[in-house]
Amino acid sequence: MALNIQRLNFDPVTGDNPSEGFMKLDLNIGEIVEAIDGDGTPENTGIEQRLSDAESKISNLQPISISGLYAGRPLAPSVPPWTIYYATDVLEAYLSNGTVWTVLPTSGGELGYAEKVSASSTSSTSPVDIAGLTVTCRVGEKPVIVEYGGAVRHQSTTGIFVIQMVYGDSVTQGSRIVGSGGYVYLERKTRISGLTPGSTQTFKLRMNAASAGTVDIYADANDRPFIRVANT
Repeated sequence: MALNIQRLNFDPVTGDNPSEGFMKLDLNIGEIVEAIDGDGTPENTGIEQRLSDAESKISNLQPISISGLYAGRPLAPSVPPWTIYYATDVLEAYLSNGTVWTVLPTSGGELGYAEKVSASSTSSTSPVDIAGLTVTCRVGEKPVIVEYGGAVRHQSTTGIFVIQMVYGDSVTQGSRIVGSGGYVYLERKTRISGLTPGSTQTFKLRMNAASAGTVDIYADANDRPFIRVANT
């Protein structure tokens, strides 16, 4: 049988923006059948019904959403285009275009938080960990924001208090406060990028006296020093 292909009319009725879902094709079954045999009469019994079923399935396609740990994310080519994967441990969502994953623009997900209700003191001139102010969490592909705060002092009016935020073995941020004998509230943020996606990282606070004397970080049930790690 010779096919008389007259025309196929595929009319997109929605955009191809992934956020709007899959493109849906308005398939004109009569025109497809006419294109197949030229007179609108199916040569193969049931072809019109099968085409109608196919149209229904295409029209009802929805983006696929799956979730799991970051390490369990499948390869992008192994899932249909526009699949969304949510990594529950690093609080990030990714979109596959059928070739690569792209991280979606979400932010502010808290990866870890710690606070304390009892004060700490030291006379050490070398940095020491502040008990209770350590966060260990898994990071994703985006940079993280580390925020910390608390009331600190050097007991000497001329002493120098040093507090550091550390991850791994690297000091990423430090503050020096000249003591006045009274407490000063300190709060800072730092942005950290370049961490290995899916890796577990530890962020902690250290303090020391840069001059002779004792340094304190105040804490009670109503005034709690803290450290917080979140996605950008």
